[in-house]
Amino acid sequence: MPQPSLKGMRVAILATDGFEQSELLDPRKALDAAGAETEVISLKNGDIRAWKHKEWGERVHVDRVVGAANPKDYGALLLPGGVMNPDALRMQPPGGEFRARILRRRQARGGDLSRSLDHRGDRCGQGVSHDIVAVAENRYQQRRGQLG
Repeated sequence: MPQPSLKGMRVAILATDGFEQSELLDPRKALDAAGAETEVISLKNGDIRAWKHKEWGERVHVDRVVGAANPKDYGALLLPGGVMNPDALRMQPPGGEFRARILRRRQARGGDLSRSLDHRGDRCGQGVSHDIVAVAENRYQQRRGQLG
């Protein structure tokens, strides 16, 4: 099946130290390959570190600090899981507020909040890239239709 095109769609990847490595790197690779413009948004400048199994993993460069990012500039949000990442973001108001503002905008436009860019390990393997990009493409096409 051909890879859908997300050319021109901006995707915010909200993460901080302790995100699960495969839950950021694999979906980002799939989104980038489909033409999306991904940006890692975090609580701090510089690099953040992944968690891989039971130890620290790769470093990922932060493109923008959450306080300097405008949720209106993004068509989708990828929130990588892991033990540390979601908790750290919830405990810091800027991270939680950024996520909430994207979800409120989506809901106001009549979007379905029950679907997300899936990153679960049980759906990884060959299908994960297509699953993630298909959901993002569906949202992008819906948004383009609403905008004109």
